[in-house]
Amino acid sequence: MATLPHSLRVSLLPLLLATTLCAEPRYTLDDLGLAVSNSVNAAGIAAGTTFRTSHEAVRLQAGSAPQPLGFLGTGMVSTGYGIGDSGAIVGASDTAASGATSQAFVWTILQGMQPLMEPPGTTAGSIATAINPVNTITGVASAGSTSYPIVWIGLQPSSLGTLGGPHGTAQAINGAGDIAGDTDTTLGAVHATFWPIEGGIFDLQTLPEAIGSQANAINLGREIVGQVFFPVNNFGYRWTPTTGMQLLSLVPGDTGARPLGINTPGQIVGTGQPPMPFPGADFPHAIVWASGTAIPENLNTLVDAPTWRLLSGNSINDAGQIVCDGLLTDGTFHAVLLTPIVPRSPVATVPLPEPQPPPTTPPPTTPPPPTPTPAPPVVAQPVPGSPPPTTPPQPPSQEPPPVASQPPPQSPPPTTTPVMASTSGGSGGGCTLAPGAGGDPVLVSLCGIMMLHLAWKRGRRSLLLKSRNLVQN
Repeated sequence: MATLPHSLRVSLLPLLLATTLCAEPRYTLDDLGLAVSNSVNAAGIAAGTTFRTSHEAVRLQAGSAPQPLGFLGTGMVSTGYGIGDSGAIVGASDTAASGATSQAFVWTILQGMQPLMEPPGTTAGSIATAINPVNTITGVASAGSTSYPIVWIGLQPSSLGTLGGPHGTAQAINGAGDIAGDTDTTLGAVHATFWPIEGGIFDLQTLPEAIGSQANAINLGREIVGQVFFPVNNFGYRWTPTTGMQLLSLVPGDTGARPLGINTPGQIVGTGQPPMPFPGADFPHAIVWASGTAIPENLNTLVDAPTWRLLSGNSINDAGQIVCDGLLTDGTFHAVLLTPIVPRSPVATVPLPEPQPPPTTPPPTTPPPPTPTPAPPVVAQPVPGSPPPTTPPQPPSQEPPPVASQPPPQSPPPTTTPVMASTSGGSGGGCTLAPGAGGDPVLVSLCGIMMLHLAWKRGRRSLLLKSRNLVQN
């Protein structure tokens, strides 16, 4: 790993942590631990990778330490990429200590880590990248010098096909089963690719100046976001069936952007690239777009957390919770969860009654004269010898039935807004470190973490082929 002079390292840390002051926080921040995050589900639980003692897939939840998920076989490297609303996590693990091949896995609380079946002909391993609310899984499998996008439906794998080239990756899936990723064309270019649930395959790259593109996430409305490559800079895009591929706006002053997640309401998160202070330095910041047509905002300006530098927004659920990778002032690299602050509703004020004049005593009134009581009617006496009068039968007394005691009226239960299923795809994150890497933690964070963290997002396919390369490169 390259080294930097001590004086340069000391001067870079304040630069990394320098952010615009937060005027009014819009998110709370929860530290998820020493790890990197990749995706978040509807409950705010994330999948990622820790590197505290080893390179191991983890389950991340606010208020708890990262939960290690283990390895397949005798492997010593695993990575968690996607998490479903059921809590299932998918990723890849080495199957042997040699790290020769990796295999896709699915992890559940009840069964732990289980290998996923690989398509026939797979010889160089597989990786699971995302899982949707109905547990359909996307990924990539390798055979020799080729890699091809695959989908597991009911844990049965099948190939999705490419745009004519030998490589491809299925990167994200929404709740309806639509899939987005990238594949090679017949000319060898990498293009963002869409596989709708109805069938077929579509090339999303329609910008003639672009030299390549990747799709990172898809929502339930078939909005797809990713990165498009140009000869000079790389930019973010949003694709819809009606608008096609359109470039996203940049944070004022930035030179590029990399969208990594989108939720059903259309909020987008990713990474913004400010100008480099000097060649080789790459200091990104986490950003959020309120919609596909909005100007993005630097998330560092939306949290009251001066000891943090948020580097990348990796995934967002439908409640607006965002998992990010951040750097602390001590040089350590952590996953964090941002939760929107719900603005308080204004308190309704009850107007005070206007003062009333004191009551006045009415003047005395003369009572009306009493009403005379009428004389009782004279009852005729029966004539001797006449039959006795018959008294008509009186109806029974109609007393009202007793009133049953009624239970007190119950207040209606408070209505709650249901949290929609997370359909953001499961992309993003990906910072990796070599197990047991030692040295100055500031050096590791500034030189190694930053470059490996972003190299993963720039060249996902080469790093997806073998999870061992994620550690060693």
